[in-house]
Amino acid sequence: MLSPFALLREIRTWFDGPLVLSGAITHGASILAAQASGADLAYVGSTFIATDKATATPDYKQMIVDSSAADILYTNAITGVHGNYLIPSLIRAGFDPESMPVGNPRDMNFQSGGNMEAKAWRNIGGCGQV
Repeated sequence: MLSPFALLREIRTWFDGPLVLSGAITHGASILAAQASGADLAYVGSTFIATDKATATPDYKQMIVDSSAADILYTNAITGVHGNYLIPSLIRAGFDPESMPVGNPRDMNFQSGGNMEAKAWRNIGGCGQV
């Protein structure tokens, strides 16, 4: 996987339109670095999950605050699509972060049949590098 800054430089070799950089953008210094690297805008995502105005559960918010980059696992085991997940939430859901199964995008099923409890990812916290 490329660093977002390396990817940005590569894209700028053939595209001069507006670019938004995301990924590990958590404070003003990161936004400045994104702009200095050629991005027009920077997207701050996971950091806002832990704010008062966000509708995430208090437990999820606290998990984000308590976690570091070492507490994030990139896996496709949950939905078949690769994503970043908080390791403490994976453990609570019964997964062993050291031996995650390999997901298959063909097996993706985002439907719950109206039963929110049936969603495999319902209590698993997604989060980028904060």
